[in-house]
Amino acid sequence: MPIKKKTDEPVSHDRLAVHIWEFKADAEGKLGILATVVMALAFLFFLWLSI
Repeated sequence: MPIKKKTDEPVSHDRLAVHIWEFKADAEGKLGILATVVMALAFLFFLWLSI
């Protein structure tokens, strides 16, 4: 995923698009971590139920 360097001075519309892209990537990363935690907790819960 290409990350623009801060030295680049894109036009304002381009900068806005970069901010949205970075925000989306950050949100997807957090959702991925959250999903992993939820899956792990569900797995442990089912293991505990099966004992």
